[in-house]
Amino acid sequence: MTPTPPVPTTAPARSVWTAVVAWAAFFVLWTLFILGYSEGNILPAVRSSLVATFLATSASVLIWRLSGRVPWPRWLGGKFVWVHTLATGLFAVYWTILSPVLEAALMGEWPGQISWITPLTGWRMLGGIWLYFVIAGLSYAIRNATRVQEEERRASRAEALAAESRLTALRSNIRPHFLFNALHSINVLMDTNPPRAQEANEQLADLLRYAVRQRDSEFVSLGEEWSFAMGYLDMQRIRFGDRLRVEESLPGDLKSIQVPVFSLQPLVENAVLHGVEPDPDGGFVQLRAILVGGHDERLRVEITNSTYGQAEQRADGHGTGLQTLSERLRVLYDGAASLELLTGMDREVRAILDIPVL
Repeated sequence: MTPTPPVPTTAPARSVWTAVVAWAAFFVLWTLFILGYSEGNILPAVRSSLVATFLATSASVLIWRLSGRVPWPRWLGGKFVWVHTLATGLFAVYWTILSPVLEAALMGEWPGQISWITPLTGWRMLGGIWLYFVIAGLSYAIRNATRVQEEERRASRAEALAAESRLTALRSNIRPHFLFNALHSINVLMDTNPPRAQEANEQLADLLRYAVRQRDSEFVSLGEEWSFAMGYLDMQRIRFGDRLRVEESLPGDLKSIQVPVFSLQPLVENAVLHGVEPDPDGGFVQLRAILVGGHDERLRVEITNSTYGQAEQRADGHGTGLQTLSERLRVLYDGAASLELLTGMDREVRAILDIPVL
């Protein structure tokens, strides 16, 4: 199972730069606001904006931490209300007192000369309340958005891990299933044709190297998978001889298309076991790959085999290999791929594998 990736180290830096940009925008907007009351004099406006930005930025750190300690509740009330009521009052007093004091200090005036009994003091108090609501609201909005993104990331990761685990289990089911049927074929030859059994054993070793190879991806090129399927049919021809007739058609420009590993071998195995083996006269297996769909190209692989009165049984049962392949396709392509068995033709059954071209 792939471990959960660490949080990128650039996230804190991105958050810092976001805060810097936000407070820079606050400084500019506050300066423009004060310009309306300073008759266009830029210095008082900048001075007032510096004080406002410093006070708001300093307090925002505490408000941010408070929003983390007192999460947004499902229903407003209780601890949430009284904590923020108290915090609003404290911030309003902090804002009302320090704003004129710092502005006086920047102008070189004695803070004791400030007149507190003016309408401006009331406006500062209201401004502090309003600013607290804005900072606290943004803090909760950011935390909630971050929480939602984190939950989505965890859900996506959990879904990916579940799919990965499922695919690993499904792929592991194919190997013993393939090996069991291959060994069964060799076992039949041991009594009837030992030299052929030895040849089949060597071919099986080549096939197993492909089957047990460690891969970082669920996909291989169609050319590789095609060669693996043809190798399986070659091994079966050792057993069946002229009873097994194989035809193939794979255009060269399709060989690089990515397909799920072990996507063709279960189909040809199914064709041999249910189409060729029961027939005393043998039968044929045809493989054909084409592109369909025009602009939205899709790969279609058709595997057709002769039947011997077992078409209905095959169509209903599908077998372990086909069930596993169908489930893997569903997980890998999220329903965009399909595996279909067409029966009812003149002593033929056709398996159609249809997948998007990645």
